[in-house]
Amino acid sequence: MRSDFPRVVAFGDGAGISRILTGLAAHMRGEEHDRRHDLLTAIVASAAGVEEADSLVGHCACVLPATENAGSVRRAHSEALRRIINADVIVAVARDVSDVRPVLTVGGMAATLAAVVVPRVFVAPPARIAPLLPIYRRPPALASLFDRVLLDPGATPDPGALARAILALVRPGRLDAPAA
Repeated sequence: MRSDFPRVVAFGDGAGISRILTGLAAHMRGEEHDRRHDLLTAIVASAAGVEEADSLVGHCACVLPATENAGSVRRAHSEALRRIINADVIVAVARDVSDVRPVLTVGGMAATLAAVVVPRVFVAPPARIAPLLPIYRRPPALASLFDRVLLDPGATPDPGALARAILALVRPGRLDAPAA
């Protein structure tokens, strides 16, 4: 049975990824909740960051390194690429483009991200959003990799606001209340 919940791949700032993925996990029901490691993925820059990210989001998402090796040639982790290709939405959470550069510079990662035809969302804090808009003012790498920009509400009284905004991109008009 196919899940109705979108497959989400997130990368960038650890605290932001944690807010998004735990918020999305709260919207899962029944069999979707049981499959959360199949549906929610966090990609971190290197194998060294997996343990830290796993402590933040491991309870609700699969954590993968962007690269398979730490040598001079950094090739993309095959499972990370597979998850990007099969995603229903890609989300980068960062203060600016330099925060996601370690993931994007891994061989094959940026090309794969640019090639997928799903919503690719860059979540940025309001103070950093001005230089990103409009699209012709975005750095070229950002413009080719992300087709949407969302404002990060940060730690608001409504911790699920960002998760709902992301779900609205792939499930318009079908926002369900978070599971109890």
